[in-house]
Amino acid sequence: MEKKKGAFRTSIGGQALIEGILMRGPEKDAIVVRSPEGLVTKVTQRKFVKANYPILGVPILRGAVTFIGSMITGVKALMFSADYFPEDEDAKPDKLEEWLNKHVPAEKLQSLLVGFSVVLSIGLMLVLFMLLPTFLAGLFHATTPALHNLIEGVVKILVLLAYMILCSRQKDVYRVFCYHGAEHKTIFCYEKGLELTVENVQAALEGLDESGAARIMVTNSAGLVLYDTRQGSNAVGEYALYSVVAVALRGQDASYCSYDGTAFLSRVATPVVYHNQIVGAVYAYDYDTEQSELLEAFRHNLLIISLLIALLVAGLSIVLSQMLTRQISGLLQAIRKVREGAYSHRADASGTDEIAQIAAEFNSLTDRLQTTENARRRFVSDASHELKTPLAGIRLLTDSILQTDHMDEATTKEFVTDIGREAERLSRITENLLRLTRLDSGVVQQPYPVAVRPVLERVERMLTMVAQEKGVTVSGAADEDAVALATDDDVHQILYNLMENAIKYSAAEDGFVRAEAHVDGDRVVLTVSDNGIGIPNEDLPHIFDRFYRVDKMRSREVGGTGLGLSIVKHGAQVHHAQIAMQSALGEGTTITLTFPAQSSGKK
Repeated sequence: MEKKKGAFRTSIGGQALIEGILMRGPEKDAIVVRSPEGLVTKVTQRKFVKANYPILGVPILRGAVTFIGSMITGVKALMFSADYFPEDEDAKPDKLEEWLNKHVPAEKLQSLLVGFSVVLSIGLMLVLFMLLPTFLAGLFHATTPALHNLIEGVVKILVLLAYMILCSRQKDVYRVFCYHGAEHKTIFCYEKGLELTVENVQAALEGLDESGAARIMVTNSAGLVLYDTRQGSNAVGEYALYSVVAVALRGQDASYCSYDGTAFLSRVATPVVYHNQIVGAVYAYDYDTEQSELLEAFRHNLLIISLLIALLVAGLSIVLSQMLTRQISGLLQAIRKVREGAYSHRADASGTDEIAQIAAEFNSLTDRLQTTENARRRFVSDASHELKTPLAGIRLLTDSILQTDHMDEATTKEFVTDIGREAERLSRITENLLRLTRLDSGVVQQPYPVAVRPVLERVERMLTMVAQEKGVTVSGAADEDAVALATDDDVHQILYNLMENAIKYSAAEDGFVRAEAHVDGDRVVLTVSDNGIGIPNEDLPHIFDRFYRVDKMRSREVGGTGLGLSIVKHGAQVHHAQIAMQSALGEGTTITLTFPAQSSGKK
């Protein structure tokens, strides 16, 4: 039914299909598709989900439902048009297609394909324009949210441009958009209030006809032009010598599109069929400069956008490179300062990127170096002090002997005896220092099963005379099966140092020192206890430190070096033994070491 021009405003929209178009009105959807047999139409009533579910009409849900509904309708229309698209006769369906056609009903298969296409489209949209830009932006490790958002925006633009370029190179997509003009011409007719007929479409194109930009010809079955829209043309009565017309007269639709740099040239021809007989053809020609101008404007804008993106990427690269350079320069400066001996200097480890992690590891290494250096300096200082004391005593005694002309024999003998004691002390300190150096070097003997009882008996015999001079009783007891994974020398040194230290610091003549060893499961427990002077609680955490002595004056009187317990600690650590101490002032001290037993298989 013909409408008056300008009588109404329409809300009709459309979509290009494969060899056809989809038009969507307020109440109905219409599909027109070209087929080898002619035009195929399909009109359906629009269904609104919100009519059955009013909750879906709220603003936010309404938009999502409308979007998904439009996608479903568009996919169904594309599948409908694809059914009439001529396929390669030699092409055979694959095994999956044969299985689906055999086992899945057509309606269910179509619903399944439509649902899969919609989900795939939405998923592809989320991946390309949300997840992928976020992931790529995260690779730059931006230090601020603003910089991260800027990088993500640039990545999204680049992804969009790549997507558009890729789609434009697809021949099927290009073919679909060749039908995009038919959609607009249909809408143009409705906007003018005209019924959709060939005559009204021709009237809608009068402006183009006058300029010679468009042309429609009708031929008979022999190719003679019966009608021509071009003003002043003398083609009527002449043969239409166009390849597309020749193809159309053979019963096939033909089309040709090209772009000469200034305009789009489109040639389309379709056969006119009456009672299964080809009675003629319709030829349409379009010379579209407006689309060319739009394309050139798009190319110009694309070029400008590309240049801006290039400049932005270059600026970001410079900023990021400067940031990285600054971080690396700070790390190199910290390395140089530490190399020069400034072990207290630390690198800037702020941030979460790899350079910040390297800086954190460097600071951790520097902490260990500083701790080691402080220990070394303290060790050198303590060792120098300890060695200086006996050397000074020896020098003083020898000077006294040499400077005294008439020293009696008893005094001389006393001085020589003192010199011998200081020399012995000096030798003991040197031996302990060498032993600690060996332990620190990490070069230790492989542990092996050591029977504790013979070692304990040997140490007891060696210390019996020293203990008797002090009035101290020494005793020991060990189980026969007390076999520890260690070395004979280390077990001997540990027992000797613990028992000697206990004898030196005995409180009275009735003191005692007792060593015991027994098996406790898969461990060998070695205990050395005494009833000596004890150790204050504040000194217990440091008792195993090198050169640490509770009472320095008393330690020098009894010949202590402050290294015996440190050697014990190192020997225990080498053989994975646990060490514990209990002490009380005036009551005595008990030191317990727990070694792996032979049956445990630990090393």
